[in-house]
Amino acid sequence: MCNCVKELPPKIIDQLQEREKGKAKLGTGRLLTTGLTFPKGNKESWYQTGQQLEYEYTPIKKDGSFGKQINKTIQLVHHFCPFCGEKYPE
Repeated sequence: MCNCVKELPPKIIDQLQEREKGKAKLGTGRLLTTGLTFPKGNKESWYQTGQQLEYEYTPIKKDGSFGKQINKTIQLVHHFCPFCGEKYPE
């Protein structure tokens, strides 16, 4: 069995930290419950699965000190069905 559930959050946090460089310090993250999205603009109705990643976000003030830590959430969208591996339509 893979370790993606444990290995993925730190990788995503590293990418987010790079994007927020000098603006915030990010802490640990965890994957939340799987959800469904309904893509717009597609003539056929279909579902797409995804998950949310919740992480700690501490803004860096102009004087270099840290602000109040808050929790932020981003949506991760699967490009393949997590159950059968079939690729979702574009």
